[in-house]
Amino acid sequence: MTMMQAIWWISLFMAILAVVIMMGLILRRLVIQRRKVWWDTRKKELSGVVFEHMEDPTSIDAISDSFSDKDLRLIHEIAHDLMGSVSGMTKSNLLKILVRVGGLESAISSVRSNNERLRFNAIDNLVLFDDPKAVEVLKEILDDPYPRIRLAAAGALVKKGVHLSVKTLIDKLSVDNGVRPRLLREVFRKIAPNSVEEMLEILKTDVPESIRELLIDALGAANDYTAVDILAAEMTSASVNIRAEAMRSLAAIGHPSALPAVIAGLKDDAWEVRTQAAICAGRIGLSETLPHLVPLLDDEQWWSRYRAAGAIIKMGPEGISKLREISKGLSPAAEIADLVLAEANQT
Repeated sequence: MTMMQAIWWISLFMAILAVVIMMGLILRRLVIQRRKVWWDTRKKELSGVVFEHMEDPTSIDAISDSFSDKDLRLIHEIAHDLMGSVSGMTKSNLLKILVRVGGLESAISSVRSNNERLRFNAIDNLVLFDDPKAVEVLKEILDDPYPRIRLAAAGALVKKGVHLSVKTLIDKLSVDNGVRPRLLREVFRKIAPNSVEEMLEILKTDVPESIRELLIDALGAANDYTAVDILAAEMTSASVNIRAEAMRSLAAIGHPSALPAVIAGLKDDAWEVRTQAAICAGRIGLSETLPHLVPLLDDEQWWSRYRAAGAIIKMGPEGISKLREISKGLSPAAEIADLVLAEANQT
């Protein structure tokens, strides 16, 4: 076989392969579209069934055996769509329908399947049921091999009002791996009001930065002034993220006893910390920080200057007067003072 023949045969093979792949993609898309059409059509049919039996949930018993596993998943989807817009007896009857058609058993079966997607979706379904079995199964899922499923289960348990210790969550959710998705923060924030003491005790130990940052954030959400001293102590951390997070949480708590930590933050080497400290000073209304905020108007970072000016204007007549005085010049401090005064209609 000559070189030209080899090239010709290879080109032919590649052309045929491209056609086959294209046909495969087209076929796959057709299958997906057809499945979606079926899903949407069946969902509409089942929505009618659900509404038909809403007044008397027991009446659905006559047809409950005819529902397939896909039907049950669709009924769960319908229930989720409706839960946010119904209440009282209607909501109660909707849950009764789910129970009577075997929704709880179906969700438990799905959550124990080998299919990751099914397990993940089933967690939302289990939240709907006010049954000890649902709680028991959700606790089992905290040992799932997939982190996102464990996190979803923890979120579901917290949503159902189940108390989970901070240590349990840290151990089960791989908090120390450095990854902090939004839901993880939400879970810790929700348990924080009833877990302040445990969180503070953990912060006194040598824990990884990722855990420490998460707990500091949660304590801010708890809005418990007993955490101020421990949070203020975090200002000695070598981590910029920890110091900045401590400032955010102190701002959220808003207790005047944070004053020494805020002054330290305004003098911090990291602009991120100085910026958060300025926000904290303005939010709490710490007029004692005014002499430390004024120098920040000449900070090398625009955000630090802007936040410092924003904090100063919150100090009342004294702060406004100071900004007006500074705004008369041509320096960066004057520019930022003039900007903030204009935003507040105080020029």
